[in-house]
Amino acid sequence: PLQAASLTKMMTTLLLLENYQDQLDTISVTAPSYIYDLIWEKTTNASTADIRKGETQTLRNLLYAMMLPSANEAAYIVADYLGGIDNFVAMMNEEAARIGCTGTTFADPCGLDTNNVTTARDAYLILRALTSYDIFATVVSTPSYDMGTNDRYTTPGPM
Repeated sequence: PLQAASLTKMMTTLLLLENYQDQLDTISVTAPSYIYDLIWEKTTNASTADIRKGETQTLRNLLYAMMLPSANEAAYIVADYLGGIDNFVAMMNEEAARIGCTGTTFADPCGLDTNNVTTARDAYLILRALTSYDIFATVVSTPSYDMGTNDRYTTPGPM
């Protein structure tokens, strides 16, 4: 096992799509301020989509933000919405086990925590599960995405 880093967002994306793939445009979520403390206490160089505290985004925007610029705040917003951070991390680990991952442990929804670990085999299993969602292929093949927020947009970044 090696540090999963931003590959962690693939599991966050998988849980988002499993639960809300048909509601990506109908559900909007407001960014809770507490998540920014969680992100910035781990690093001062976190990748973001410039989603601001109290800003409201659709689940589709959060999906694109996680996959294109590897936005940590988007992953935390999704985790908070899907049941709170601790519960969501438990869901991530349960889903990893369900799809056959044996060398993966998640500690946060975005990959900043160095306790997020996975193996090449397990990363493949997560990716394989994601490929059952057409929207995933669309998102990861999109060169840029306009979130429609204050003229800010996501652009491809390191994953």
